[in-house]
Amino acid sequence: MMAELAPDEQVAVLQGLPFPPEMKVMIGLAKLDDDCDALQLLKPLNDECPRSSAERRMFEHIMNTPQAEIDETVADDQRMGNLSYLDASSTPAQRKRALLTGVLRQMSMMREEGEVMYAANSDDEDEEDLDFPRSWAPQGLDFLSKPLPEHHVPDAQKKPAVRKFESVLKGFEGEREALKMMFFETPADEDGSPELITRDTLLAKRHLLLPAEVVITARKYSRAASEMIHEWMGGGTSLGNALWARFFQPAVAAALADARAGEYQAAMGHLLGLLLIGINDDTWLQDNEVYCDWSEFSLFFTELSRAWASVLAQPDAVLGLAPSTGKIGGYRAALIEKIDDWQNDVNEMLADRYDEFEEDGMEARLECTATAE
Repeated sequence: MMAELAPDEQVAVLQGLPFPPEMKVMIGLAKLDDDCDALQLLKPLNDECPRSSAERRMFEHIMNTPQAEIDETVADDQRMGNLSYLDASSTPAQRKRALLTGVLRQMSMMREEGEVMYAANSDDEDEEDLDFPRSWAPQGLDFLSKPLPEHHVPDAQKKPAVRKFESVLKGFEGEREALKMMFFETPADEDGSPELITRDTLLAKRHLLLPAEVVITARKYSRAASEMIHEWMGGGTSLGNALWARFFQPAVAAALADARAGEYQAAMGHLLGLLLIGINDDTWLQDNEVYCDWSEFSLFFTELSRAWASVLAQPDAVLGLAPSTGKIGGYRAALIEKIDDWQNDVNEMLADRYDEFEEDGMEARLECTATAE
């Protein structure tokens, strides 16, 4: 039936379907005539999506992206074996449509796997009862329930330096691995002499020794973000938007909720996860459209600062920052140093790139350690 109608009539049929606007857009991308400008025709439907919708932001981003950038992205995808049905005769509108369709399908698959966080639409709670905007609700963090991959290598196949490193590491982490050591530089040379790997040489490396669940949570964030960044099919802006929606906003929401419940180590795991993502890649801040809603953008940095301040206000014994097997004096100073280093980089970029968009005196800045000792 749809094929017998003109494109604008097809859109009128879509308009009357009892589906969410995001679904109508996806149907339109699949069903509208190949020769029409699908994005232009579907724009009114996309405008019906919630402003916080990642699909809406993706649609707007690709629609407004210069054609040269679209063509370059499509060419890259084709070199990887994707979008093979497009050829030299395809029109600019067809290439934009193909790219948007592929990215939206990828986002849909990730959501079905519980891997992506989009705006929560539940009306079960009043906004005033939440520690964060409802659109940040910590759903879609199911990657935290999955174990990190393990790579078992028989001892006989390990290099001598590796065996020595693991033996010394176990002295820090314990037989049951109640603690985990997180290094911020290469801890040892696997091809080097085992005699050079000692407790003192590992303590001399930049590291944190924290409760195992804190480190495991943080590593899961880092791994999931790294996979998303390397597998992303869209452009930089859409990736930045997705990182905000999938990790940064829900992590802050989860940390605030855990801190409110007195689960400070759990809160620290979420925050440390964001710290690792931010240290390793700044795409989330370099390129995004979240700043277009300045109140939400600036609020994020306020709430992230509040979450860290709430965690750091707790004594070392509560946070597990002074393990008996670690360095003398514990790890509060080392943790604050890592936060400060990242915070300084973030604030420098905020000043350089975003101050011109400031509204109503709401400055976007991190102050995570302002009250930390």
